[in-house]
This record gives sequence, C-alpha cells and structure tokens, in this order.
Amino acid sequence: MTGYRSQLINFVHKYLDTVRFGNDQIEKIMGYGDYQMRNVTISRVYYVEGLGHNLFSVDQFCDSYLEVAFCKHTCYICDLEGVDLLKGSRGLNLYTLSLEDMMLSSPICLVKSLKDQVLVMASKVKFLRSKDEVPEFLIKFLKMIQVRLNVTVQNIITDNGTEFVNQTLRAYYEDVGISHQTSVARSPQQNGIVERHNRTLVEAARTMLIFSKAPLFLWAGAVATPCYTQNRSLIRKRHNKTPYELLHNRKPDLPYLHVFGALCYPTNDSKDLGKLKPKVDIGIFIDYAPAKKAY
Repeated sequence: MTGYRSQLINFVHKYLDTVRFGNDQIEKIMGYGDYQMRNVTISRVYYVEGLGHNLFSVDQFCDSYLEVAFCKHTCYICDLEGVDLLKGSRGLNLYTLSLEDMMLSSPICLVKSLKDQVLVMASKVKFLRSKDEVPEFLIKFLKMIQVRLNVTVQNIITDNGTEFVNQTLRAYYEDVGISHQTSVARSPQQNGIVERHNRTLVEAARTMLIFSKAPLFLWAGAVATPCYTQNRSLIRKRHNKTPYELLHNRKPDLPYLHVFGALCYPTNDSKDLGKLKPKVDIGIFIDYAPAKKAY
C-alpha cells in the first residue's frame, strides 16, 4: 500500500475497500497501480488516501511461497529453502525494508514467481545426452538470463548431484561471485518448487503420448511442448500475466499453438523436387522450434 498516488503507474481509480490500522484509524482503498523502480516492478499496489508510509503485506509474501520472521530488532524474508532474500530493521513500532537495499541484494528474488518461471518454466527445458553436459549448459544459461533480464544472479540452489557439484562450476561461481547452495542428500522436499514443475511437465507428457498414440521415443518433444505452451497460457495470479509476457513484455501469439500429435504437412524442400512430385510430406506435430516461429 502507498499513500503517494504519484508513485504509481498504470493506475486504476476504483474504490475497493477500507483498511484499519493499528491506531484504529480507518482509510479507503481508492485504487491500485504498479510501483516501478528501475528494472523492478511491484504489481497491484493499493492507493490509500492519507497513508504516511509505503507498506508491504506479510500475507502476500506468504502467498508467494516466502517465509517472514520477526525478531526484536530485525525481520527476515526467506524462501522455502531458508535463504535470506530481504532484511528489515525495526524502528519504534514499524519494521522498515529499503527498496534500494532490495534491488542491490537480490533483484531476481524480489519477485519470487518471476524467478520460478524464468529459471524453471521459461528455460524450454534442456535435454542432455549425459550429465557431463550440465556444467557447460548451466554456464550458458546463467549468462543468457543475466542479459535477457538485465539483472545479476547471486544465488544458485541445486540438489547434491555431481552434475551440479563439480570443479568446473565451482570455479565459475567463484570467478563471477555466485553463491551455490545445495539441498540435503535424499531430501527432495527441499527442492519442492522445482520438483512440482518437473512433475507437471512429466505428467503432461505422459498424457499427450497416450492420447495421441505417439511412439515413446518422442518423449522429449512431449516434455518440451507443455513447457512451451504453459509459458504462454498459464496466468500467474500475482501478476495476472503469463511467464512469456513477464519475460518479453508482450502477449504471446496463442493462435500459433497446435495439438500435440496432430497431422501436419511439412514443405518438401528436397533438391531433386520435380514438377510432378509432392510438394509436402505427411507427419505429426511434436514440437516448436526454440529460436524461430516454426514447428
């Protein structure tokens, strides 16, 4: 909440409700907008007339799968793995969080749902021939994320597998100043968000393969396709946008989507194509091209 109307963009003037403060004062919520500070946007900030402070909602932190802890002089906002994302200090009866400190400490983790979509869902899953390929791909992925989002990655959380814990990645993290944390062995619940996203994709792939009666060796396309479509169709409640829109600042092209396993007719581009030879082949649709508008 904020009492400063001028700080909000995309403002919607609308009476929503009233709020009661600790001194029993009641004020009206007269609309909402987005608070933008450099490359960080906090969505749906309520405008409350007469409010003298910018206030964060503990409920909304918790709804975004974060944990909030209050101590005598400080407060902490952590993720579900216990990693500190933000820290506030107590002054009289209020705990204060600095937006500048937020952006300097962890710009990627400020919007938790955006971090999840970018690092888990919007990565168009990567298929590997062996675990030896992980370090090279992960380094390229981290560089791409920092360029695409114009932010600095400061923390990496993985399981204890040797593909993530090795000298190559350790040297890279030390070189660029990234902190690497791992979950406890045989404790997949500590990677709950990633595990749920992974299960969602695998369950969707199994269903699509069975429904389309496609051969099982097409499993990679069956996993990549729901990752592609979910990034463009599932709305994140907190931002009322799809992961694709959050990343690219534009709405996705939904009429372009097709049903997995449907008949398709790719152009026949063979060199010896004669006048009477077929101009197309017959196949089934299995995947989208990651770097072009094609299938």
